[in-house]
Amino acid sequence: MNDGSQNDQSGESNEGGTQLDPVNEHTGSSVVGDQATFENLEEPMEHAQQQEELWNDNSPRVGEWMLIFGGGVILAIIAAVVLSSFIEMDRGEVVTESEIELGPIDYFEGTPEQWFRQREASLPRQAVELLKAYRSAPNKEAKSKFVRDPEGYLKKEGQWGKVLTPRLDNLRSQYWKVLSNENMACFVLLTHDEEFLPTKIFFVQKGGTLKLDWEASVVWSSYTFEGAKAAIAAKEGELDKGILMRCLLRRKNEFYAGPYNDQEHSAYMVSSSDKNHYFWAYVKRGSDLDTKLRAQLNHGSFIVNLKQDIPVTLRLKRGKKGALPVQLEVMELMHPEWVSP
Repeated sequence: MNDGSQNDQSGESNEGGTQLDPVNEHTGSSVVGDQATFENLEEPMEHAQQQEELWNDNSPRVGEWMLIFGGGVILAIIAAVVLSSFIEMDRGEVVTESEIELGPIDYFEGTPEQWFRQREASLPRQAVELLKAYRSAPNKEAKSKFVRDPEGYLKKEGQWGKVLTPRLDNLRSQYWKVLSNENMACFVLLTHDEEFLPTKIFFVQKGGTLKLDWEASVVWSSYTFEGAKAAIAAKEGELDKGILMRCLLRRKNEFYAGPYNDQEHSAYMVSSSDKNHYFWAYVKRGSDLDTKLRAQLNHGSFIVNLKQDIPVTLRLKRGKKGALPVQLEVMELMHPEWVSP
């Protein structure tokens, strides 16, 4: 009995010789069979991918090889240069530290202001002592020993109305500076006179000593502005030859009249040092002289604020026929500033 029942069970479970897997009701496919197939296919693909990634990580890249190669070449070049320098040093002379030491650099060497810059700390004291000696001298002859041009001073001092009377007290409030250009240098004291009006005192170097430039300090000219106007009215001949005028130069609100027009001429205003008197002075437009005067005021350059009232020394002459009494012509820019080279 037992054998028969076992055979029956065996026959039921092995009917047809195969055991059927569950079937998807919608697709009619075997879920278990497909899943097994998918798993078998997926496993080899993942394994191959992992092997490929592992191979890529372990394999050297082209960029890394190039960096390693380039670094080696650079190191080889540096080593060669260092070795070559050591060889050359062995062949040449030994240079000691004392042989390569540099002294102080003089940035003003060869310029007109070098003498002043080398003595800049002591110049204020020397200038004050000079002015005190000048003022305390009893007469013109004694005073002339302290000025730049003694003979010119003796000749011109009595004919010029301005007297040099600077205040020498409270020097801490005074302003000092070295003034220079291509052709000259001077030491300037900006102070006040006995009437507390602003004044400039100029000093130059002559024979290795400090001297007072009297002409620049009193703004000496062939005529005062009032005297020049009187000479024009009197038709004095000297104005036809030209007169030296220390003045302030500006170019603003140009004025053209009579024989002068803005097509052929450039107009400049020249005024006295106190700005109480003036002339209109004309030059041929575009001439070399016009270019020089424009340069003094920075005309033609890319500067927002143009210079005005620049100290210059000019040679002026009477204007053309038909000109107004305030119209003159510029013959020459003798030099910038009031100090002669």
